[in-house]
Amino acid sequence: MKGQAINIIVFALIAAASLGCSYYHPSLWSLSPWDITHQHQYWEFITGNFAHFDLHHLAENLAGFFIIWFFFFAESCATWAHRLISFAVSGLAVTLGIFFFTNTSEYGGMSGALHGMITAAGLARLLIELDWKGGVILAAVAAKIYIDFNHPEFGFDEITRNMYGNNFHFTSLNQQVKEVSNYQVSAPSHLYGAIAGLVTGFLFFIHNKRG
Repeated sequence: MKGQAINIIVFALIAAASLGCSYYHPSLWSLSPWDITHQHQYWEFITGNFAHFDLHHLAENLAGFFIIWFFFFAESCATWAHRLISFAVSGLAVTLGIFFFTNTSEYGGMSGALHGMITAAGLARLLIELDWKGGVILAAVAAKIYIDFNHPEFGFDEITRNMYGNNFHFTSLNQQVKEVSNYQVSAPSHLYGAIAGLVTGFLFFIHNKRG
């Protein structure tokens, strides 16, 4: 009972951080390579996962976050610590990857971290519990990332362009988000998150084997 209560509290704190970073000076929290390089605002490596473009963007990610947090982790690695570690490691991997390996001028969103969480949950489920559903999860993530890179017209980039248009609420993103590099960031962020999720899921497996 205590563990479940903590689980709910941690989920609520992450959701609250997303709400706060998305509506309280969001440009301060979104990941900007310029801010980090020139202003040394290193907290953006963390908060970039919480800041979102607008209410619709935030609602989509929080809905996915809820489903993954409460329904995808098997009992062998379902503590609040397992969930939080997978989210934190994947989120940090995403923002570091965006910073060092893309030319994106500003990034915000939780989807990369969510890909990491679901990958960690799937791999741990497959390796620890020998549950075939873990393999299905991993195959689905791999297929989605393939579509993100090779058929972006069916992925989030094109949907974002068509859905949001010029209606972004981030002051600093109103102009920058029109750049192609900012629309094409979801594919690499999903990949970086998934890679971190594979590493995290394997570490969960090793830890479980060692008792």
